[in-house]
Amino acid sequence: TEKWVEFVNDHVKGKIEAFEKALEAGNYTEVRKLIDYESWADWFIISEFAKNVDAYRASCFFVYNGDKIEARPLWDQEVSFNNTATTVGEGKGCSNTSGLLIQNSGVYSDAFPAPFWFTGGGANETKGLLADPCFISTIKERWGVHTQTEGALTLKALNDRITGYTTELTAKAESREKTYWSTRTRA
Repeated sequence: TEKWVEFVNDHVKGKIEAFEKALEAGNYTEVRKLIDYESWADWFIISEFAKNVDAYRASCFFVYNGDKIEARPLWDQEVSFNNTATTVGEGKGCSNTSGLLIQNSGVYSDAFPAPFWFTGGGANETKGLLADPCFISTIKERWGVHTQTEGALTLKALNDRITGYTTELTAKAESREKTYWSTRTRA
């Protein structure tokens, strides 16, 4: 089984290296064969929507489905929506709702630079996914799916989710506190 794990690791590593090499070359036909554009577009949309300063660099996880590399799971959102006490985010993008976070170099000026996958980088400034018209089209299509009547990013869906969380957190807060902390009864 150790040899099998090594074989799988080498195979996946090879796919990632092939993706990066094709992307560096601007060979988007090959890139589309290697990554799942829908999952990467969804990941991009949520990262930008939330202005997550950890996106693109510190919290990137991928799944290889046997065919393509998928950008998922979406997680590590605690510094999204300007919820950061670090100097990384203050006034550097997560609090600014205009423009793309990925294009705000001030956010990524610390020890965790963003990889070139979306915007290119160095000598490859024009060779990121955002330079591929098919990827842009996929982002637009997925944005439409998420913002249509039943989509997860509609104002109604977002408000319903916030209301649900608020109700859950406040309705049982005192009893949870008493149970967990065994505190005295309050008057």
